[in-house]
Amino acid sequence: PVIIYWIIYLMPIFLFFKISLEPMSFVVLSMLGTFGISGLLKIGISKIIMHRQKSHLTSPRSLIAYGNLSYTIKTTGLLMTIIIISIILLIGFMISFIDQPKDLMIIILSYGIIIFLMSTSILYKIVLEMTSRTKLYQSLYKLGYLKKDLRAIMKKEMILLYSIILFFPSSYCILMLLRFIIAGVVEANFALLVILAYIIPISLTAFIAYFIYKRTIISKL
Repeated sequence: PVIIYWIIYLMPIFLFFKISLEPMSFVVLSMLGTFGISGLLKIGISKIIMHRQKSHLTSPRSLIAYGNLSYTIKTTGLLMTIIIISIILLIGFMISFIDQPKDLMIIILSYGIIIFLMSTSILYKIVLEMTSRTKLYQSLYKLGYLKKDLRAIMKKEMILLYSIILFFPSSYCILMLLRFIIAGVVEANFALLVILAYIIPISLTAFIAYFIYKRTIISKL
């Protein structure tokens, strides 16, 4: 049942405020939580999308956007899981080596490289999926959809997709860092920079993905 995946995902969030301040304990809990996230990406999110589709039967644009989103999540789920694991692990190392500048610098560089590589990989995967939808959009255009309608579908799909990509890692990382900020182990400014170092590149990738999506499809109508 999908509820099991939700429980596995939410359990670490609850335990973050119960366990001792040992960074690797947070990492291990988060790793366990990724099993729940993986299940949600494969099954849970699709069920939510199906429910949303039923409530948007009178909005064809939303129906199409949700349908595209469901398929994209299933095909990019593994990449999302990998980036979640990588980010959580490196943030755990950052906290562990917070008082060792040389090691911390190496970890921060690794963190930046991983984010760049994974965001690029997700972008590449999404672009491949986009190009396979040309016939779908051509059919919609022939049925009377305007170009602005098609752009609205693409925009909604990209916003929802990248919101999911941002949400799951951030939900763990923000709470993990918050616990160490409260304990005085990590400075708030440092924690903010760590989170922004993930959010900003992924958000930029979302804009790039939408631009490529729009240009690729509209140019072939």
